[in-house]
Parts: sequence; structure tokens; C-alpha cells
Amino acid sequence: MGSAWLHENKSTDIKRYLEKEDIVILPVGSTEQHGHHLPVGTDSLAAIHFAEDAAKKAGVLVAPPCWYGWAPHHMAYKGTITLSAQTLLALLEDITNCLIFQGFKKIIILNGHRGANNPPLDIAASRIRNRTGALAVVADPFFIAQEETKEMLKGEEGVIGHAGGVETAHMLFLYPELTNMKMVQDNAEKEEGFFSSDPYCRRNRISAPSSIESFRAKSQPTGHTGRPTWATKEKGEKYHKFVVAELVRMIESLRPIKVNVKTVLPPV
Repeated sequence: MGSAWLHENKSTDIKRYLEKEDIVILPVGSTEQHGHHLPVGTDSLAAIHFAEDAAKKAGVLVAPPCWYGWAPHHMAYKGTITLSAQTLLALLEDITNCLIFQGFKKIIILNGHRGANNPPLDIAASRIRNRTGALAVVADPFFIAQEETKEMLKGEEGVIGHAGGVETAHMLFLYPELTNMKMVQDNAEKEEGFFSSDPYCRRNRISAPSSIESFRAKSQPTGHTGRPTWATKEKGEKYHKFVVAELVRMIESLRPIKVNVKTVLPPV
């Protein structure tokens, strides 16, 4: 294949690919505010680069990315464009039905909007699996390299947040020209008891989605939370390599799985 991206290949290239391979990665991100120091495309840019680098190493294709996700609480700040959960779910079903109709049998939905996109993505993967027989998995950087990320954090809590330490480090590695460290300040989340959006906090938690008003209240004045001052380009590169390595290992684990696809029709 000349390119890892499906849209940069010819139809004949994809036909030859499908004669020997059945895996495709679908990056799904979000267009949402990321404080005063990161671009609104951060989540999508992360998903795109994770997908492309893993695909090149594993020899698989990447479908064109979805730049929009489920982020209603980020409407508290300018630049956010959110889909409803139902729209995102329907979009994923239509895209994957087309891919499966073409001959792809294993769909990796790569989530760049860490954690927040997972409810509609998980439902989409379940529907795809049950309705088509194709294998659909959701890969989220929060979880696919969580042990390596915990080790990198060295037990520190409150680093993550939104546009916090890890995201800022990752963007310093990927797009230093789009990352304004002069605007960086820590904004530790004031969450107690069962409330925490840090996936690596060492206490029991509940899922408590934010409203526009509650997110604005906890993230003022910048729209970000966490500790972006923790970030360095070197940490971002290390994190990126952790996630890509685990994505490649996961792709290899999917290859021997036998999949029986049912009759699938494209959306009309």
C-alpha cells in the first residue's frame, strides 16, 4: 500500500489489500475547546496520529477520521462543535456498515476524546458486532496503555484533567507550534469524595457527567483542568510510543480471530 490512509489509496489498491487483510482503524476525536494553550482539534489530532503510526507499523489501513465527538459540556467555551450521542452513534453505524459491506471484518474504533466518547462508541461497537457479525473494538488511550501511563505519572494524581499534563505533553510532541506554553497554568480539579475525572486516582469513583454550567464552574477561567505544567515534549513522545506499541500489539491479537459476517447493506 502506498499510504496507510484509505482515502489516499485507489480503489484497486484497497481491493488488493482486502484480499489479504480485513482490519481497518477508524479514528474518532472531537472538536472542542482545550483551554488557552491547546487547539480545539487536540482530540482528533491525537487519534489521527495514534492511528497512522500504529497502522504503518502493523500494515493496516486507516479510514478517514471523524473530527466530531460527544462533548456537550464543552459548549461552555467557544470553538466547540458537538454531536448528539444519537448522531455520533448513527454516524459510526453508517460508516462501519460501508466498510463491512466492502469487505473489512474487524473495525478498530480509536477514540481520541479520552473517556468521554466511550458511551456512544461502546454502543456502536455492540450494535456492529451483533447486527453484522463483524468484530468491532473500542481502543481508548486511557485504557490501552494505562499501566505504562501510571508508571510515567509515578503516582501523581490530578495531572490528567482536561487539557492537563498528558494531553499537553502529547501536543508538545505532535504540534509544538500549536501549543502555547506561555498560557499554561495548573487548575487542579476541586473534586472530593466519589467525584474525579482522573482515571488513575486511587479512590473509588462514580460516573458523573458534567453539564455546561457545572463544567464551566470547575474549569474557570481557562476551560482546562489538571496540571499542564507537568508536560514536556519528552513525556509526550514517551506517552505516544506507549499507546502506539499497545495498538500494534492489539492489532496482532485480532488477526487470528475468525469472523463470520452477515449480509450487510450500505445506508440508504
